[in-house]
Amino acid sequence: MTILKNKWAPEIFFGETPKYQSIANAIRDDISNGILKIGDRMPTHRDLAWSLKVTVGTVSRAYSEVERLGLIGGEVGRGTYVRDNQIHPTQNTRIITPDILMPDEAAETGPINLSFNFPPPTGAVDAMRQTLVELSQTPNLSTYMDYQPHAGMDQHREAGSLWFKKRNINVLPDNVLITSGAHNAALCALATITEPGDTILVERLTFPGSKAIANMLNLRLVAVDIDEEGLCPDSLRKTCLREKPKALYCVPSLQNPTNAIMSETRIKAIARIADEFGLFVVEDDLFALLLKNPSTPLTSLLPDLGFLVTSVSKTLSPGSRTGYVAVPQAKRNAVIAAIRASCWMAPPLSSEITTRWITNGIADKILKDNQRESSKRRALFADIIGLENTVIPEGALHAWHYLPPEWDSASFAATLIPKGVILAPSSAFSITGDEAPNHIRICLGPPKQRERLKYALTIIAETLKEGPPIDSMSVV
Repeated sequence: MTILKNKWAPEIFFGETPKYQSIANAIRDDISNGILKIGDRMPTHRDLAWSLKVTVGTVSRAYSEVERLGLIGGEVGRGTYVRDNQIHPTQNTRIITPDILMPDEAAETGPINLSFNFPPPTGAVDAMRQTLVELSQTPNLSTYMDYQPHAGMDQHREAGSLWFKKRNINVLPDNVLITSGAHNAALCALATITEPGDTILVERLTFPGSKAIANMLNLRLVAVDIDEEGLCPDSLRKTCLREKPKALYCVPSLQNPTNAIMSETRIKAIARIADEFGLFVVEDDLFALLLKNPSTPLTSLLPDLGFLVTSVSKTLSPGSRTGYVAVPQAKRNAVIAAIRASCWMAPPLSSEITTRWITNGIADKILKDNQRESSKRRALFADIIGLENTVIPEGALHAWHYLPPEWDSASFAATLIPKGVILAPSSAFSITGDEAPNHIRICLGPPKQRERLKYALTIIAETLKEGPPIDSMSVV
């Protein structure tokens, strides 16, 4: 190959290998051999296509392949450059040396997205490999490729009953239904107990998925005030009197996004009000098992009105999409009909994997591994940003951080984007988008490498210290 006037011009023999792959291999080899050096600017797609007598689309595909490997990267209007292991001035991305990766996983590159709330990757990958091998040798493997009951297979509902038992409640397998995650469970529960136009109560700051469900079912959401313990009983009572709601959707343990935890006293107070008004309650219990001593589920005090929703997304692995909903006996068939209408059935293969993990103890091990890793990440947050002005109980997967007055939540999140860090501003959790507090949610689980999280937290801390850009500040 030759480099003339900073333009890379490889000599490539196009044989049976796809042309884009041959170009990608040449780029990779020349970077490895030092012919293309860190910071070198790559030819434009059009120039290289003309030089090699191939289409622009072929070059684009080759560049995408090499960029996927983390070897090059670019920014619209600035060009494509050979990457190094630091932040490139034109791309705000970084390759981090792995510290907890599985053997076949590549180092992450690109923006560090801390807006998604799920557990850090630890033991679930190895467990999945082991279980898939076992399943491949199962004589009745084809069973999990067939249609199954909409409520879920018997052994899967029994495993769900065992999972609820970890919350110190006894739910008969007959009243446990299998869903495609907790979001699907909440959708099916609300579809069962509401009609279009009904009013549903939610916490003033709430899981954004509840808004999507309300839009789908044509429900009206009304906010109830919250404090450091979650739902405020006085506000709930007043809202019930004023709005005549059909149901309440809430997260009593590690409320999303505020991390509030209801005390036993508060839970009993909320249950009394729900019982008084005949208010159905859909309780999202996703995070409770992350706590050492979680409170009693609210819906356990409301056997005829409560729907207890959970899944393994926040405790074991978000990709399993195995959800459970404990339902009142009188509503069982209606919820099954909603499952049928929304997804027909939860995927039997995923449900079988989760069932095996629950029954053979692997789920307990993964949960403990995730709790240990979450604790280390919480300590990392404490060291870099500090716990002052932050709500992050032991076991929480995210931090709810109060911003100093010179910042507002949306501007802070926007300022971090070009620095390669993505966060969720408080407005994302508000029903109307206004009246959101000056907080930011910082999720600690997504980066596979703890070192990559450390880097993102350092960027956040430095940005907090620097303050808003001058051009974003008001001048009077």
